[in-house]
Amino acid sequence: MANSVDGLSQLISKFEKMRKVDVSEQIKDGGVLIKNTAQNTVRVDTGRLKGDIREHYDKDTETSTVYTTVNYAPYLEFGTRFMRAYPFLLPAFNKNIKFIKDSIKSAIKRQLKSISNGRA
Repeated sequence: MANSVDGLSQLISKFEKMRKVDVSEQIKDGGVLIKNTAQNTVRVDTGRLKGDIREHYDKDTETSTVYTTVNYAPYLEFGTRFMRAYPFLLPAFNKNIKFIKDSIKSAIKRQLKSISNGRA
């Protein structure tokens, strides 16, 4: 006689769906939020640095990167021995990270609730 558990196949199906919880939109939006905050925070002289602050979402690693290619950006962010720092990237991250985490948590809860109710 074979052993069986009622509902096991449905439970396994739900676990498979849980592995596919998607938070890519929240990660993308979080990167854009940090980029916009950094652009609004950065000290402006010519506007070159402000215009070069960028965001890139990588779907393979599910990461959002905020960066700039302007060569003097690290001097503003961290300062030098001759100039005080005028940080813009780290404060933008710190200002928004709680909101981004909460957004990701909400998306996960919403999707898991939908899966547990059999709607996904």
